[in-house]
Amino acid sequence: MRTSTITVFLALLGLSWAAPVQANTQEEWDHYNGSAYDFCDAKVLGAHWGESEKDAKYRIGRKIGWGDQSILEEALADARAQALSAGTPTCTIQEAGYDYQDAEALARTWNKSIDDTKTHMVNKIFWGNEDLLQKELQAAQTPPSDPESNIDYSGSPLQSPSERNAYDVSAYDYCDAKVLGAHWGESTTDAKYRIGWKIGRSEQSTVESNLAAARSQALSAGTPTCTIQEVGYTYKDAEILAVAWNKSVDEAKTTMVTKVFWGNEAILRQELRAARSAASKRQRVRTPRR
Repeated sequence: MRTSTITVFLALLGLSWAAPVQANTQEEWDHYNGSAYDFCDAKVLGAHWGESEKDAKYRIGRKIGWGDQSILEEALADARAQALSAGTPTCTIQEAGYDYQDAEALARTWNKSIDDTKTHMVNKIFWGNEDLLQKELQAAQTPPSDPESNIDYSGSPLQSPSERNAYDVSAYDYCDAKVLGAHWGESTTDAKYRIGWKIGRSEQSTVESNLAAARSQALSAGTPTCTIQEVGYTYKDAEILAVAWNKSVDEAKTTMVTKVFWGNEAILRQELRAARSAASKRQRVRTPRR
């Protein structure tokens, strides 16, 4: 007898019928354990799906087994956005398998307080960068005995000129380095070297995905990104663009920073050149010939 017939029959008796719940299997658990998804992913997905973290692990494994990896990634992105907007806790370093000693080691490396370090650790895990965190922790716990040895230390072991040059000739700017530094838990200068290091390893796609996550993190946290002075512009530039855009100077500065933040500095430079040219023409018109 088909399900629809059973449902109608039970309805006539004043009863109801529910579809059987999908049973959790060892195969699904193995799929989860063998994946790149961690406790924090399962926790935020569980909250998103309205189930426990353990059930979420099985569901992750089930979707992997069905080949629904893209759907899973979309769900994780939605779950992270939901957790950020709701201000709900994600996970603790202990839940993710780290301890206070790990935080101490990283605090010394990052030159941060323990509490700030724990927050950065959680942020890295939350945004799917636990592999990076593990490398940094390994380096922090086992400092190189030979300072000349090329050990992978936080992605930029020696901060070499070649790494800095790769950053300098790239399309990434100060604002990108600043938000990525906050995302990676390091200074803007260190972030520039890491960007160059990743470019040298042909990991441009990783930089792009990290930058997208860093921008979202900065926006959700309401943290300042960069100022016009930090990216090489002046108050005079803002005044010129304010006239061109028919905005106040403060509004023009905000628009300038927004363009740089979202990677549109090339457009900003074009607009500034055009605005300067227009300002120069206006000045020549105002200045009478003698």
